[in-house]
Amino acid sequence: MKWLRAILTGILLWVLIFFEVSILMFGFNLSGSLYYAIHYLLIVFLVLLCSYIYFKRSFGGVREGFLLGLIFIVTGSILDLIITIPLFVKTLAFFNIYLFVGYLEALVLTILFGLIFRKRQMPSQNLEMLKRQISSQPFSPKVSKVVLSVPRKRARSKKKKR
Repeated sequence: MKWLRAILTGILLWVLIFFEVSILMFGFNLSGSLYYAIHYLLIVFLVLLCSYIYFKRSFGGVREGFLLGLIFIVTGSILDLIITIPLFVKTLAFFNIYLFVGYLEALVLTILFGLIFRKRQMPSQNLEMLKRQISSQPFSPKVSKVVLSVPRKRARSKKKKR
């Protein structure tokens, strides 16, 4: 897990959601159930975009998707506590059911994206990721040598036809 990359994509997600909410509430003057319906549909796109940005250089998987979702939630909550609540809301809005639905949506989407992304990687990408992981781990006396190679195509010998 690349923590700094995950936190930065969480900040990006928060900024995108901040602009999306501002445009829906103030630009289009939406409120009520129509606002939440459009908001949750746009959240799907924004979470998947930020998940793609993170997972395009990561190994993927359910565990990493879960951790990324948690980081998105924690990063968004901290930024809401620091910026949104004191400047715009003026009340503690963390007990709103709609907020928890958005958190759950983000968590489920990052888990599914991590699972799907891991399965869609090419074998050569998996091999490169495995090589990087093995080279970054300390030497283990149990394993003397690990050979990872991609089988090469055999060159065809040119035979003279008679």
